[in-house]
Amino acid sequence: MTYAIVARDPVAGEIGAAVQSHFFNAAAVVLWSEAGTGVVATMAMAEIAYGRLGLDLLRQGVSAESALEQLLRRDPLAAIRQVAMIGIHGRCAGYTGKACIPAAGQCAEENVVALGNMLTRDGTWDQMVEAFHDTKGTLAARLLAAMRAAEAFGGDIRGVQSAGLVVVSAKAEAHTTEQSAFASAPRIDLRVEDHAAPLAELQRLLELDSFYKDLLGLLKMPGLFAGTIDAAEPQRQAAIATLAHGQRLLGENQEATFWLAVLLARMGEMSDARLQFAAAVRVHPPLREMASRLVGAGMLTTAQSVALATER
Repeated sequence: MTYAIVARDPVAGEIGAAVQSHFFNAAAVVLWSEAGTGVVATMAMAEIAYGRLGLDLLRQGVSAESALEQLLRRDPLAAIRQVAMIGIHGRCAGYTGKACIPAAGQCAEENVVALGNMLTRDGTWDQMVEAFHDTKGTLAARLLAAMRAAEAFGGDIRGVQSAGLVVVSAKAEAHTTEQSAFASAPRIDLRVEDHAAPLAELQRLLELDSFYKDLLGLLKMPGLFAGTIDAAEPQRQAAIATLAHGQRLLGENQEATFWLAVLLARMGEMSDARLQFAAAVRVHPPLREMASRLVGAGMLTTAQSVALATER
């Protein structure tokens, strides 16, 4: 089904993949990943065993090329499969079965494999790799650029419906602490199950994903939202800028607006805090009660909570 790309960024220490298809929730079938191990994309008449068993072999230290060869030898229906694999070391591997529905093919290099089937035009995979190399920025941004290039070249002959993006660390970490457990989770794991413009929606979700990770970092930052505020002024201003960006990004969602009001109140900027709080409460009145609950969590004092709710 449709087209995908798997790639490695040795400098950032990341591996990832992206897919788009005219098929419901294609990423749930196509994309398989594990931090410190690798990524697999299994397509065409997809067999999910390539994902599970491929990761098993990569985890054992088998190269991507050898792992794919082993799995293809065991598959009596290999002619209708299309698979790409990438580990943390060695070359990527790709395979397009001779019975895959055309246009079908692939472009494989050391750190990237692009492939697709049921495509409008031959060479779509070459366009993907070219866009991947020509794009600057994060691995996620480069993967999405490759997907957009494929769509611009004609994409899936059936149209569009779903897309997905996953990025994991190339380094495995033991799950001995809360921090290491989070470190071993996917850095990005996004799906668009059913949408008229899945790549545009995937881009929107990627921006949201980045903001919410920043927000979580702010909420956990010592001296910013917890206990007595003692964060340095540059940290405070950076936090305000992040939350203001979130306001613009989230639209009617008041998450960023609410936390900006709380932060301003904690900083003693009550006039601006009330303005932000009132804006959030107008859209979602239960946030007034939420503010009062922050007192028990040590994020607001009683006086700050009352002052926030005081209309001017």
